[in-house]
Amino acid sequence: MEKNSSLDVKGYYKSLSRSERGKFLKYLFVRYEYNPRTMSMKLNGTSNVAKLRLDERENIESVITSGVWKQ
Repeated sequence: MEKNSSLDVKGYYKSLSRSERGKFLKYLFVRYEYNPRTMSMKLNGTSNVAKLRLDERENIESVITSGVWKQ
């Protein structure tokens, strides 16, 4: 698994406003069927057990770089 990612997914998520976070999580749910509550916990780092899987990280990075979730 690749640890050195060029994009800090958790840092990006934490930099969003509350309404933007909701919109971001809604997009991930609609597009990838990621549970918003679970994703929120993984991205906030509040869960010691739940970590982002490689496929989740790659999908989220592509969503962030494309900016498609903002539309």
